[in-house]
Amino acid sequence: MVRPSSGPRARRGETFGGGGAGGERETIDVEFVSANPTGPMHAGHARNAAYGDAVARILELHGHHVTREFYVNDYGTQIVKLGESIAARARGEEPPEDGYVGDYVNDLVHLAEGREDPAEIGWAAVAENIERMRVSLEAFGVAPFDVWASERALHEDGRVDEAVAVLEERGETYASDGATWLRTSEKGDDKDRVLVRSSGEHTYFTSDWATSSTSALAASTACSSSSAPTTTATRRG
Repeated sequence: MVRPSSGPRARRGETFGGGGAGGERETIDVEFVSANPTGPMHAGHARNAAYGDAVARILELHGHHVTREFYVNDYGTQIVKLGESIAARARGEEPPEDGYVGDYVNDLVHLAEGREDPAEIGWAAVAENIERMRVSLEAFGVAPFDVWASERALHEDGRVDEAVAVLEERGETYASDGATWLRTSEKGDDKDRVLVRSSGEHTYFTSDWATSSTSALAASTACSSSSAPTTTATRRG
């Protein structure tokens, strides 16, 4: 027979093993899952959901202030392609050659009604997909996210352009073949990275750079009662 323990673990319950951060508590932003919102989640995202949620819970148990963030890639060519694919299905046609062909697209055709702009259709689809992800993650037992960060907002608010401008002022960029490059090879990377393509479109790398400072600010804002330093941790799907 297994008898209930009366030791420290039993007395402290779920707080057993916690604490320890003491005066070194930090405000930490944990970004995880961040699945592509142009389609449904899959088993790989569940793995990263479990991983990220566990990290966040461990940090909280240790005494840190934690903000959970889901970064939504709701900007760029992929959104237009999603909208075009939905519109084509709504007309009874096949999606474009470079569009989305999954069965889930058929479940989104109602979003084409009253909308002509593919981007608007795509954004409406992203909103619906994100809500489905939220419900699935909640059912999976993942603690609610504090921040649903929008890549689109980064561009519309000018934060991506500001990030590029800061790097240019530091002398860490250069122009080549009509594109703007970041000198990442000087920081140990195997090659330099493109910030702005020759078409004028920003790369995901640029948005990631812009969101890193935004994530830190979001964590600080969510835990404004703390004067602890801020750290970011990322685990994407």
